[in-house]
Amino acid sequence: MDFDGGIFSTRFGTGLPRTSSEARTPDEMLSALGAADAIAQSYPVANFDYVRNRFEERAAYAELLKVNEPDLTQEEIGRKVRRTYAFQSDTSAFKAHMARWVETNDPLRERLMLFWADHFTVRGNNRYAGTEPFYLEEAIRPNLTGRFEDILLACVTHPIMVRYLDQHRSKSPLSEAGRRGGGGLNENLAREVLELHSLGVDGPYTQDDVRALAQLLAGLTVDRQETTQYSLRRAHPRPIHFLGRDYGSGWIKILGRDYGSGKPDFEELLAALRNLANHPATARHMARKLAVHFVSDDPSNALVAAIEARWRDSGGQLMDVYAALLTHPEAANAKRAKVKQPFELIATSFKALGVRGQEIMDFPDKEISRLQKWMTRLGQSWLRPQGPDGFPEEIAAWITPIGLSLRFHFMLKFLRAYENRVEPRDLLERGLGPLASRELRFAIGAAESRVEALALVLLSPEFQRK
Repeated sequence: MDFDGGIFSTRFGTGLPRTSSEARTPDEMLSALGAADAIAQSYPVANFDYVRNRFEERAAYAELLKVNEPDLTQEEIGRKVRRTYAFQSDTSAFKAHMARWVETNDPLRERLMLFWADHFTVRGNNRYAGTEPFYLEEAIRPNLTGRFEDILLACVTHPIMVRYLDQHRSKSPLSEAGRRGGGGLNENLAREVLELHSLGVDGPYTQDDVRALAQLLAGLTVDRQETTQYSLRRAHPRPIHFLGRDYGSGWIKILGRDYGSGKPDFEELLAALRNLANHPATARHMARKLAVHFVSDDPSNALVAAIEARWRDSGGQLMDVYAALLTHPEAANAKRAKVKQPFELIATSFKALGVRGQEIMDFPDKEISRLQKWMTRLGQSWLRPQGPDGFPEEIAAWITPIGLSLRFHFMLKFLRAYENRVEPRDLLERGLGPLASRELRFAIGAAESRVEALALVLLSPEFQRK
C-alpha cells in the first residue's frame, strides 16, 4: 500500500500529517492508539465529576440565595442559579477538541472519538445542558481501546444516558415503587440499546425482548449526587426471560430454607448487556457501521465480513477490530467515498492553515460561538444530534444544493481572518498535497483574489472528501 498519497491520513486521520512524527500508516496509527493518550493531557477536558461538583455548588448557592434574597421566588432562584452555573462546554471543551485535532500525532484516536460519540449519542437537556463533553471524557475516551462490552456498559449506565432517555423515571409496575402508582416502565433506553447500540434495527429480537430489557433496566436510576444507582425498589421483582436467557431465577436461603429470589439485580443487568455486546448480530451490525463511517456509504461484503470475523474471533477486542479495518485492502482504496461533516471540515481547515492548538485555546469565546453557529447552520450542532441515532452518514445528507451554498458562504467568511497567513499554493500542499487534481492546481493560479484561491482549496471536492 502507498501511504504517501494521503489516503490513510484523510480517511482514518485528521488530515495530511503536519510533522514526520504524526502516524500515517496502519501500523503507526494502531501503535499510537495503543500508547498513552498524550494529546488529552496537553489539552484536558474535565470528566463528569466536574458536573457532579457543580451540582453541589448550585445547591449551596440556591440555599444562600434563599437567605440573602428572601423576596426571590423559587423560579427566580432557579433562573439565577442556572445563569451563574451554566456549563460552558460550548467554549472550553470545543476549543480543546479542536486543539487536539490539529496537534495530535495520534490521529486515529480523534476520529474514533467522533465515531463512538455519535454511536452512543446523548443530549444533555435542562440541568444537564452542555455536559456532553464531560460524558465523552468519562465514558468513551478511556474505553476506545478495550473490549466493546466495556464501552457499551460505560455509556449505557452513565448518568447522562440514563437521564437523556428518561430511564431515571422508569420503574416496574410490579415493583415496590410501581405499586404505589405514578409512572411506569419506560422502554426508551432498552429500545435504543437494541436498535442502535448493539444488535441493530434488523437484529434478532422482538418487542417482547425490548420489554424484557426494559424490565432488567427498571432499577437503573440516578441519585442526587448524579451517580448511577440500581434501586431494588424500582426493579422488576420476577424472573425475566431475555434473548433466550433467564435473569433473576437464582436462589437465596432464608431461615435455612431455599427460595427463588425471583428478582434480577445490577450484576444481572450487566451480564445481560455483556451478552448483548458479544452477540453475533452485534458483530455484524458494528462491523458494517465501522465500514460505513470510515470507507463507504455502501461498503463491500468482503470488508464487512473481515471486520465481523475479527470482532467475533477476538471477543470484541476493539484494537483487533480496528486492525482488521485498517489493514483490509479496501482501506487503501484511492476512491474517497465519504465527505467531511462540519466539525471535521473546520478542524482540517485549521490544520491545513497551520493554526496551532494553543492559538485555538486562546480564541475569544465569541469567535467560538460564531463557529458553532455556523456548524449548526451547516447541519451539525456540536455533539447534539436531533435524535439518538446520531448524525447521518450518507453523503446525500450533507452535500445538497443548500448545503453546498452554505459551505461556500461559510468558507469565504472563515478565510477572511487567514487570507494573509498562507499562500494559496502552500495551503494546497498542506491540505491536499498529492490528492490535489491538475484541474484544481490550474484553478488556484487563475483565481482573481487570494481569498478566492484559498477558498478554492478548502471548498474543492478533493478537500471536502475523506
